[in-house]
Amino acid sequence: MYIVTISNNGIETPIHDEKEKLHSGKVVKGINTIDSFTFSMLPSNAGFNLVNEFTTLVTVYNTNKKRYDFIGRVLYPETTMDSNGLITKEVTCESILAYLCDSQQIYKTTQNWTVRGLLQHLISCHNSQVEEYKQFKLGEVTVTDPNDNLYLGIQRENTWEAINEKLIKQLGGELRYRVEEDGIYLDYLEQLGETRTT
Repeated sequence: MYIVTISNNGIETPIHDEKEKLHSGKVVKGINTIDSFTFSMLPSNAGFNLVNEFTTLVTVYNTNKKRYDFIGRVLYPETTMDSNGLITKEVTCESILAYLCDSQQIYKTTQNWTVRGLLQHLISCHNSQVEEYKQFKLGEVTVTDPNDNLYLGIQRENTWEAINEKLIKQLGGELRYRVEEDGIYLDYLEQLGETRTT
């Protein structure tokens, strides 16, 4: 079973649990992409009029696996009516990695960086521009550069673009976010998961 909760200014409202039900819902995950969650709800749902773009936070908790399958925010809601007169609110959400799109990097001339040092710089610049709940802490970094010396500059791009252009496209690896008691950690790993025999 899944529990879906929305939050506005710290006030939580369950929109899918034992009492409330969504009309439909789907989580889409990928590698080095911003995960998405789309759902639709009927006007009778307690959260029907409480969904606002960019400010409403959303969590999808998997009770069987005891983990969050999605944590993010509403990207845009749209109220629709089908040919039978059924009114629904269709909502598209983006995961917390999208917070990295809310900041712009400050121009820096070409210089030498370590992988960890560059990622820390990008995160620090991001954190200086956004609200506390959008800030990241540097987590595990296992991706390496053969020389441990990246020679590059930083343009005025958003942080998500900068991480993709300066690190992932150059060195590979995979990004992962982890929500811990003391904040959100951003890990940059050579490979997520593990290979096992069947």
